[in-house]
Parts: sequence; C-alpha cells; structure tokens
Amino acid sequence: MTTRTRYFLSIAVAVLVVGVGTGLVASYMGAPGFSLLAGSDPDEFDYVPANAKLLAYADVHEIMSSDLRQKFRQMHPRTDGAGDLETQTGINIETDVDHVVAAALDGGTTQRPLLLARGRFNEVQIESMIRQKGGRVEDYKGRRLFILPGDAGSPALTFAEPGLAIGGEVAAVKLAIDTHAGNSNITDNAELMTLVHDVDGGNAWAAGRFDALSNGGRMPQNLAGQLPPIDLFAVSGHVDGGIRATVRAETRDAAAAQNLRQVIQGFVALGRMQAGANAPLAAVINSVELAGEGKTVALSFTIPADALDLIVRANPARRQAALGF
Repeated sequence: MTTRTRYFLSIAVAVLVVGVGTGLVASYMGAPGFSLLAGSDPDEFDYVPANAKLLAYADVHEIMSSDLRQKFRQMHPRTDGAGDLETQTGINIETDVDHVVAAALDGGTTQRPLLLARGRFNEVQIESMIRQKGGRVEDYKGRRLFILPGDAGSPALTFAEPGLAIGGEVAAVKLAIDTHAGNSNITDNAELMTLVHDVDGGNAWAAGRFDALSNGGRMPQNLAGQLPPIDLFAVSGHVDGGIRATVRAETRDAAAAQNLRQVIQGFVALGRMQAGANAPLAAVINSVELAGEGKTVALSFTIPADALDLIVRANPARRQAALGF
C-alpha cells in the first residue's frame, strides 16, 4: 500500500483517535453517545474561549467500553503499566473520566490543547503526585493551579468545579477561568458553533478551521500540501465494534471542492487497486461514500477492527497513540 493511500484511509481515524481520543489526554497532560442536536450545549463550553480554532468531544466512558477497544487490548497488550496521565497525576482514564472536551486556541505557546474532563477526581492525591514530580501549586482568582515543571508552556491542571478538571498550558488554563467568569466564550463564535451544531451524533467528533490541523503538526505536511484549499472541517464518528465516520469539508470555492472530490476519487481508485485480495482493506474502500455540492465535500466510511489494526501496524507512531485509546 502506498503512503498516499494509507494517509487517505487513516486521516479521519487520526483526527478521532489521536485528536480527541484518550491518547490526547495522556500525551498532552502527561508531559474520548453524545449528540449536540439532542439538547443544549455542554456546560464545559462556558470555559472555552471564543478564539478557539478547533473544538472536539469524546465520550471516554463509551469508547473505553467499546468492543473495538477491547479487541485492541487483546491484539496490542500494554507492557508499560499505567499510562502517562495516571503516572503523572493519578487520574485513571478508564475509571475516573466520563467525557472530554478539547479546544485548540489561537495564540498558544505550544501545540497543547485546552482540555476539559468531566469525571471523578481525587484532588488530594493528584496534588501530592504533582508535587512529587517537582510541580507547584499556585492560586489564581480563587482556583488552585497545579503546575508541572517547565517553562510558561508547561502543563497545568485545575479543578474548576466538582468533577471538572481543566488542563493545558498555564496561560490557557487561566484564560479558561477568566472565560467562565464573564469573558466571551465559544458559544459567541458563530462560525465554529454552526459547524458543531451540524455535526451528526456520535461518541467522538471534531470541528474547526482546517489550519488548526494543517498548521498545528496534527497532519502530515506532505498530505496537507496535496489538498485543495480547505477552510473548515467537521468529523464525527461512532466507535463500537469498529469506527463509522463522516468527514465534511468546506473549501474556498466550488472549484476547490471539485478538485478535492477528484483527489478523493483518485485515492479511492488507487486504494481499490492496492487492496487487492486484502479483505479488510477492501471492505473499507468499498464502504466509502462521497457526496456534497457547491463548496462542501462529504465523505463517509466504515473501518472494522481488523482493518484498523492493519493501518495502525503500518505506522509505529500511530500504533503507540492507539494503545492509549
């Protein structure tokens, strides 16, 4: 399978698993059955600044309990003990976290997102473990900030209210506190909220400006350079025995959208040739549906567990991230 075909098969998986899965929790803080259309916005949105370029959600409890995750644990058993997050803070993803909201903000000093996790947390234990790691505690407007060693971009954690942990770089966590106190929040960002409210129900989704992916190191640059100009994107997925995903992109104009459809059609044709007698990959390629009109392009597909395993095995870095998932 060529590198370009592999990227085509795995780009949305990377957004869902790496971008908003529990691997994000471990990598960014150690150093995902929710439909927005079904009711009001999550309370966590009150803490997300209006300048967010990307917003993502993952139902961690549902994903951790999914058949897919259990299959991955059987295929790729962990040998390193507890994950980075539990080692650093004592937070156990499987038992302590219900869902996560993540946001990429403009103006951050690192690529670390703002992370809001809803669950059950032992604050005394967490403070003790952070201090053991050389961290410190700082008061900010009545909130206790637990700051790990490092520069201004080092990870910080606070408990904004019972059952809600907020993490990210120090400045971002402080901004989240200020936002809840009365600053403009993400619900005032009409462009991004329109995308979010249009996302189909799933247990993981992400929406935002495409440059938050292409310029933030979350997408291979050689792939980003092959795509026509894209302004906005939305990804929704449901993780159960496999992954059912839909990717929507809004391009600069109708001509760019047509070019993007042609690029995708080319990848699909190449993928069919490359898959050959490989039944799992052929099933993925044959599940692809391409739609959209005007400036909008929509792509949906299904990835069963055995096909996802092949994709992960082909990329050692993605395999390590998937193990956190």
